[in-house]
Amino acid sequence: MNTVELLENKIKTLDITAINLLDYRPTVNLRDFDIAPHLYKGLIVREKEFKESIEKVDWLLYKDTAVSLFCAIDAIIPQWVYMFISAKLSPYTSLVSRKHQQEHLIDLWIEQVSRTDFTHLLGKRVVLKANLKVPDAIYITATNILLSYGVKTLMYGELGMPKVVFKQMD
Repeated sequence: MNTVELLENKIKTLDITAINLLDYRPTVNLRDFDIAPHLYKGLIVREKEFKESIEKVDWLLYKDTAVSLFCAIDAIIPQWVYMFISAKLSPYTSLVSRKHQQEHLIDLWIEQVSRTDFTHLLGKRVVLKANLKVPDAIYITATNILLSYGVKTLMYGELGMPKVVFKQMD
């Protein structure tokens, strides 16, 4: 038996559950909605002109997407503007945020992990697989959630050589 086979056999006997947090990444498409083109002279919100401009938007473009509202220029945007745009988007999506796309994605990802039932991991040894594509916030959320479910040991890395993060004392 070579070294790789020995390692594979040892891993199988460890009784560790591996979780790949990429599996919980939302699959929804993300879209931006820039308020700037709808501002009067590209500078300010004038209600009448703003509402007329918004009425011309093809809202179907945002169907079944997660929408991030922003303004590409440094303008003072009244709060009702975000409410107005959200109301226009509501028949097409409920995933509207004032955050940048990456932050919006992380929020949705956290929500996905938080909704997962991990009761089957009570008293188990769990490793969160290392992946640079997974933001730190997701690892933090997963750690807190898994500890609340009573995992015996929580690790990070790969099954063969995980880093122990938490170990419950017997």
